[in-house]
Amino acid sequence: MPGRRTVKMAGPDEAPEPEELAPRLLKLAMSLGGVDGAEAYASRNVMTIARLETLRHGRRVAGPNAQQLAVFSNFESCVRVVVKGAVGTAATVGQDDRALQNAVRDARAAAKLMSPDPNFRSLARPSGREPGRIAPDRAILEGEPAGALLEQARAAAGLVPEGIDLAGSVIAVSEVFSVCNSNGVDTGRGEDTLAVAQLTAERVEGGEVLSSGMGWSASRALGGLDAAGAARSALELAALRPRLRSVPEGDYDVLLGPYAVADIIDNLLAPQLGMAQIYSGTSWLPAERKAGGTGVTLRRPELGAAVACPSITLREEPHLPGAMGSRTFDDEGVPTAPRALIDKGVWKGVFSNSYHAYLYGFEPTGNGFRFGPRPGRMASAPVSNSPTNLVLETGDMALDEMVKECRGDALYIPRTWYTYPTRYGAPGFSSSNRSTAFLVRKGGLVPVAPNAFKLRGDVSRVLREVRGVGREASTATTWSAGFGSIVPHLLAGGIRVEKPAE
Repeated sequence: MPGRRTVKMAGPDEAPEPEELAPRLLKLAMSLGGVDGAEAYASRNVMTIARLETLRHGRRVAGPNAQQLAVFSNFESCVRVVVKGAVGTAATVGQDDRALQNAVRDARAAAKLMSPDPNFRSLARPSGREPGRIAPDRAILEGEPAGALLEQARAAAGLVPEGIDLAGSVIAVSEVFSVCNSNGVDTGRGEDTLAVAQLTAERVEGGEVLSSGMGWSASRALGGLDAAGAARSALELAALRPRLRSVPEGDYDVLLGPYAVADIIDNLLAPQLGMAQIYSGTSWLPAERKAGGTGVTLRRPELGAAVACPSITLREEPHLPGAMGSRTFDDEGVPTAPRALIDKGVWKGVFSNSYHAYLYGFEPTGNGFRFGPRPGRMASAPVSNSPTNLVLETGDMALDEMVKECRGDALYIPRTWYTYPTRYGAPGFSSSNRSTAFLVRKGGLVPVAPNAFKLRGDVSRVLREVRGVGREASTATTWSAGFGSIVPHLLAGGIRVEKPAE
């Protein structure tokens, strides 16, 4: 239960555990004069990465030399203090009393220099929800995952035929953290793990990439990781010899593979569901300015509005046993909870940390995470509005049925690349085909070279013009995101194809 902890005290030559460090930091903060409230957070993360590269300087690398192994560790703590409505923050990598005392003094000094924040209501309060506990992978958390990662990388490398390069990373991340605050929030010891393989295969001739493919595998545990399967997916596309180097410009039906679907969700939809973006006006989802119960006028999300066709249902599922994004608590100590975000095309839910939730008058959703520049929690990172596992509900169509459903010439895109909004606060986006794609013509698939065209579209229109949803889903991870999207194929309209930039 939150609030109950058994702390194993560190010995004189041992680093303290996060569940020991956080309450020490909170106690120091609350002992300072003039502090009205405080939150302490400590995280210790270890990322082990096996880098795979089957070609080096144009020559094939054999055996164990195909892998490079690295371990990155991070142990930080962060304190937030409230002084007369102003919030000051400081972080430290030091774990002795002097470093912690300096951190709390710096946080108080920062708060005193700032004007009171009229939007700040409270640090996170106990939710009353029972946290959904998910067991971490002890092999990642306590053992030595390096051997397993190297074996996975070797198995993937052993599948590569002559003339094709396979490169990428197989990683394992452990997260140990603790959060407590002056409102009574107390997670005790939190433990999460994840494992990801992302591999790209390329056929290069004369310095030119003729064909390319990507494969991925993601899990909460090493036992659920399949780097060899990721390699097979990547090599299947890289083995093809494209028959087309470009396609005519125009509007197309587009059949999106799971990675391309995840790319759209991760970059164009999930951020727009965050209350920080809605508050600032950088979300394209419908919102209107109106006063709440306190009389404060805010941009308020129009929950209940239709934002997609009825075949689109998107849920957040933070407690899936084997999913890489499963987590018990967010980084403010709020228990995560499954819920609908879009239900049969109707907007139902948002992501929010405590700051925006209390400002808008609802309870935090358990989405206040501290994700840094690499996978894993980092105490010094700001509190975001981030999801856990995003699950797009499957439909009833097989891939060949979706191909037959295409109107006229269409495109099948297994992987997109550089998928970004063209303007913040608007639904327009651009992207391109990073891997070998296909022109769908008369029910057949004609391979098209990578980077052959540029995509332009309106994501709100694409979501409304979904004409088919695949019946199988897979986890797709884009750029080692902190969350996982579990998605099927989608067939949609509303996308225009243009020539790529020079």
